[in-house]
Amino acid sequence: MRRALVAVVAVVSLGAARTHAQDSFDSDRRAALAHVAVIEQAYAERLGPKGAEWRARVKSDEQAFTGALDWFSRNAEGDQALRIADPLAYFWSNDGRTEDARALLTKVLALPSAAASTAVRAKALYDAGLLAFRQGDQQASRTFNDESLRIYRRLDDTGGAAMALLGLSRVALRDLDYASVRKYAEESAILSRQMSDKHGEATAVDMLAAIARMQGNYSKASELYQFSVDVYRDAGNDMAVATGLFNLGSVRLRQRKLDEARKLFIDSLQQYRALDDDAGVAFSLIGFANLAVEQKQPARGARLYGAALAMLDHLGITLDPDDQREVDHYTAKLLTLLPADAFDAATREGRSTSLDRATALALDAH
Repeated sequence: MRRALVAVVAVVSLGAARTHAQDSFDSDRRAALAHVAVIEQAYAERLGPKGAEWRARVKSDEQAFTGALDWFSRNAEGDQALRIADPLAYFWSNDGRTEDARALLTKVLALPSAAASTAVRAKALYDAGLLAFRQGDQQASRTFNDESLRIYRRLDDTGGAAMALLGLSRVALRDLDYASVRKYAEESAILSRQMSDKHGEATAVDMLAAIARMQGNYSKASELYQFSVDVYRDAGNDMAVATGLFNLGSVRLRQRKLDEARKLFIDSLQQYRALDDDAGVAFSLIGFANLAVEQKQPARGARLYGAALAMLDHLGITLDPDDQREVDHYTAKLLTLLPADAFDAATREGRSTSLDRATALALDAH
């Protein structure tokens, strides 16, 4: 009788332990899922009026987000881990942590539990491809975007496929493979048009504009960039508008319409500053540096190049091919106006200049 009673007590205790363990697991999972909801909301509102507030919150709660990500990784819930890793990588890269962001995505994408062909994986692959592109890693970017495209097509996700095609188009542009750029971008535009996605179509048109710009067809590039800017304005995408204004300014500069170029660069810079986007500010400074060369102000241009490139180096960002072409062109002109040692000294001075001081130098009309 005593043995039977002991056995009953043991069974009851074991059941209670199992119940407690299950309750603890369920509680931990609910907490981790709550962090997923928060960071996905932060990502969804990243470009809106609460963008700065969300960036601050993601930064202050980083340990909680990485803890939830680790919990999902340990418990073989790769899809949920990706739902945290992908937006977290975005915020890290925009905070200058491009290397960390790419390493995070690569690690989570490699989890066996994250291998299923889901839309979440496809989006993370596209974003990993974008980070690789920004670091100049062409092969990795192509591989990530290829897999992203395959998954989106398997899922019959037209919008996702259009996005992945743009990723492949960017890679082709850096390879100067204009035929492939056009093929991918035109297919992306067609898919976007099928969904009445004007914004997606405008993004594809930007790639066609980049081809025209790099081939010296500035009239066509201007027409295409203006189309995109108008669409982005209607959609309220201030970040894309800022980029479009910078691109238009670069075209106007090539057309030697210096006053128009300067106004466009000012508008772009002001929008980037309002969005607290240091990378965008750096790109705008490159526009002003190019303008300074045309204005026969080589030392000023060199200082602006130094400040802009120092910030992009800090952020781990490699120039896009169309922008690199502009820098190469105007730097060559600058070196006909300024001795190499003076250029080096001015560039070094610029690299030690704060972004605020560099911005003031850019906006100084003299």
